Amino acid sequence: MDLKQLGTPKIIARVLLGAFACALAVVLLLRLTGPDNPYTHERLTEEVTLKCRETGFEMTIPRGRMEQMLWDRPAPIDPSQGLTNPETGQPTMFPKSEWEQTVQRINDDRRSVAEQTGRKKSDQDD
Repeated sequence: MDLKQLGTPKIIARVLLGAFACALAVVLLLRLTGPDNPYTHERLTEEVTLKCRETGFEMTIPRGRMEQMLWDRPAPIDPSQGLTNPETGQPTMFPKSEWEQTVQRINDDRRSVAEQTGRKKSDQDD
């Protein structure tokens, strides 16, 4: 196809569409791999040390496993209850850092998913 036949407005529109698509791809790539994403492979495989508030027992597990334990709990998660201590069976195990931020993020993510799922269900009911 000859560019003269296409016309200047159509050429400009195609160039702008291509530039927009490239910019969107870059933004998505940075968002999914950036340091602010709590679900990167590197972050979920890092080791987290859990310590029992009652006995002082410590154990190390991958962050992804710890977060899966939280996702398996009923919502909303109570940050005052830790993970289950394998020695006592009581919810007294807490990470040494970032516990409240992690619980808050998972509660927020759950709320967001519930809102989106609720919208989809109400859209289907109409």
